[in-house]
Amino acid sequence: MKIGLLALGLPAMLAQCAPSGCTPTPGRAPYSSSSAVIAVRDGETVMIDGYSTPIRLIGVDTPDEGHCGYDEAKAAMEELVLGREVVVSNGAFNMDQNSDGELMRYIDVPQGGEPGVFNPSGDSGRDMIARGLAVATSEGRDGYTHLRQDDYSALDATTPGPDPACYQ
Repeated sequence: MKIGLLALGLPAMLAQCAPSGCTPTPGRAPYSSSSAVIAVRDGETVMIDGYSTPIRLIGVDTPDEGHCGYDEAKAAMEELVLGREVVVSNGAFNMDQNSDGELMRYIDVPQGGEPGVFNPSGDSGRDMIARGLAVATSEGRDGYTHLRQDDYSALDATTPGPDPACYQ
């Protein structure tokens, strides 16, 4: 598994971490690794080769199993990432794992997708919001801040998302 640094304009105190390692904090450079997605649990959670812990997309929320919109969101996430080599990167400033023990990460498809596949930005979370299958969970509502929250929130404000009844 390749480990590298992403330059995102943060005050840089360079650090290199294993996937199960460091919690990103202001002043520490984010890291990324490349691996293949081997399973999709739902529209926001995947299993990635080399990780024993599920990976949860930072900054998005999709309907849970048993609720309307779940099947569509899961199918879209499968279309975006299943079987593809992705870049997994941290980006939540004060949270490495959520309360379910899932690692909080961005999942990006480096080539921006394949012809005929809806993944124009390469950012799976952003593409789920743009497709109307996820809502942004930024602005601190989940107790963490992340690097892409302004972009996700702006897109969410202009894109119809899942029916609010799908979250009850």
